[in-house]
Formats: sequence, C-alpha cells, structure tokens
Amino acid sequence: MKKIFRSINIFLKLLGESFAMANDSVKGDKFRAFLSLLGVTIGIFSIVAVFTAIEALEKNVRNMFSALGTDVVYIDKISWDAFADGEGFKWWEFRQRPNNTYEEFQFLHDNAVVWHQNTLFAAWYNCPRAEIEDASCIRSRRSLDAGRTWSQVEVIAADREAKGIFYVPVTFLSHGPRLLAFVSNMVGHDLVTRCEVLSLDHLEGRWTSHGPIAGPFLPNCPPLLMADGNFIMAGRTAPRPATTPEMPAVAISQGSNLTGPWDVVPLMRVNARPYTHFPESTVWLDGPRVTALVRGGLVFTSGDFGRTWRGPFRHNLPAEDSKPYALQLSTGQRCLLWNYPKSPDVSRHLLTIAVSRPGEPVLGAMWKIRD
Repeated sequence: MKKIFRSINIFLKLLGESFAMANDSVKGDKFRAFLSLLGVTIGIFSIVAVFTAIEALEKNVRNMFSALGTDVVYIDKISWDAFADGEGFKWWEFRQRPNNTYEEFQFLHDNAVVWHQNTLFAAWYNCPRAEIEDASCIRSRRSLDAGRTWSQVEVIAADREAKGIFYVPVTFLSHGPRLLAFVSNMVGHDLVTRCEVLSLDHLEGRWTSHGPIAGPFLPNCPPLLMADGNFIMAGRTAPRPATTPEMPAVAISQGSNLTGPWDVVPLMRVNARPYTHFPESTVWLDGPRVTALVRGGLVFTSGDFGRTWRGPFRHNLPAEDSKPYALQLSTGQRCLLWNYPKSPDVSRHLLTIAVSRPGEPVLGAMWKIRD
C-alpha cells in the first residue's frame, strides 16, 4: 500500500515539475512558444479542412451519380465504355456521328422484343417529333437480367447518308447463333419501298445490313418456322414501291437462307380499305394449314404453307380497329392478344388475351390484361 502511495506521489511531483518547466520555457521565450502554438493550430486546421473537402467532394459525386437514376436513358455520340477498347477504339468513326439532342427522341413507336443468347433485346422506331416526320431510325437496348436493367441505347438502322430513308418498324428473329432484324424502308408516311434485313455482329457489337429481302413489304410479326422448312412472316404489302401497303400479305423464305430473297404473297389482290386502312396481319401454323388474322376483323386460310389463300372471312370476335398478335404456346394452345372494344369514346384501353384448348383451333377463354 505504501508503495502505491509513493508511486502516485512521485508521478504528481514529476507532473508538477513538468508544468513548471513548461511555464518557465514559455515565459523565457514567448515568441518561440507562439510559433509552436501557431504551427499546431495550422496543422489541425489543415487536417480538418482536407477531410471536410474530401467529404464534400464525395457527397457531390454521389449526388451526380444518383441523378442518373434507373429510369433515365442517356444517349451520346460516343459510348461511355468506348475507351475501354484501347487501341481498338476507332475514334474517327464516332467523331462523324451527329450530336444528339432531346428533340430527336420525342416519338417512339412499334416496339419489338426478343430473347437471344441469355440477352433480352428491345427495339423501337424513333422520330424527332411525330410519326415518320423529319427522320425515323431503329434504336434498341439490351438487358442481361431479364429486363430489370438496360444498356445504353444503340442504333440498329438509320439514314446516316441522308438519302431520305425512314426505317419503320422492326421485328426480330433469333435463329441459332444469329440475331436478325427485319426493317421496312419508307420514303414518306406509310410509303414503303422495301424490306431490309440486318444481323448482329457479336464480336463488334454492331448491326450489319444484308440488303433487301423483298420489295414493298412491311412486317408485323416475327418469322415463324413452318413444317416444310421455310419461314413465314406476316405483314402487309403495296402493289409497287413508294405506295401505301394496303394489302395483307406474308413473306416466305427460301429455306434457312434468311438473308436472301423472300417471296411476298398477298392474302387478297385488292386493298383492304373497305375493312381497314392498315391491314396488319398475324398467323397461326398447323402443319401445311396457315390461319391469318387481319386488323379489321378479317380471317384468311391457306392449306399449302401460305402459297395460296382463301378469304376474306369475318370472325365473330369483338375487336377494335387495331393490330392483333397471335401466338402458339408450347402446350399446343393458340393464343391471341388484341384490343377489346370498351366504349365509343375510349380507344385501345382494354387489352385482352384469349386462349384455346390444346390442339383446338377455337379460342375458348379470355382474360383482361390491362384497362
């Protein structure tokens, strides 16, 4: 116990002597003491200022990136990751691209989606202010997580040489390792000249045109593989280039040569104006039998893989004057999506889906998708 008190007493004496020596030192050389205090003060202030500036800068960077958001599309003439290619970055090609403005992207229409090699592709045609005015190109985005997040916008087809070509609309086909995009060329509003096919170069990440596959044909649905080995693509056609496609039609490939010429077969030899101005079509397949549904309540049938057609017939399904979309499920059921008429004052609000029993041609049940 005495040793503890003795140690405390020694510590207090040393502490007192230290304070006394410090006090004598400060009184003996006040200027040196002032400089020492000034140095300590400046050091502490500098450290606090640096940490404050770093925190403010970090907060500003966070705010800048949070402003990007998950529902905002940023479009620029140079991709954000273009410089990651190093020596492969062809800056002179990007430099020739026009500067993008908000006015270029106000009208979006006729979207298409496809699942290809674990990637979801979505595309649409894009006009500056209104449908097929000033310019029209095909743009797209990709998703690697089933549509939860999307890549930057890329261009599939555009009139880069200012030839007066409008690219409208687009439909996809995933065929083995290839992803194809079928796009119509127009010279004015609904004045179609030809149907062009492009393929995705997976190594370069760019779309390459293979030229036209048909004359004035406008696709409405993706190509479907028939039992005879040919693909069939529903759409509409015009009697000659640069005119309105007012006849429902199908395009049929020559086997698996999807970038070569396709045969365009009209479903009727006169325009469909008595029924609709826009005879957009879609098809169901059943061996050599093909059933085509056309906007305006029309039905056509073929028994020879779409080479010849009978009709038009009228179906008894209540439908607005809008594009139908037919599907065939893996269960053997037919499926149809269309706009059910709601009221004379409301247009295209009630989207419905109807399904048949497996192996049956008649739609037997209907559900509302959205209103």
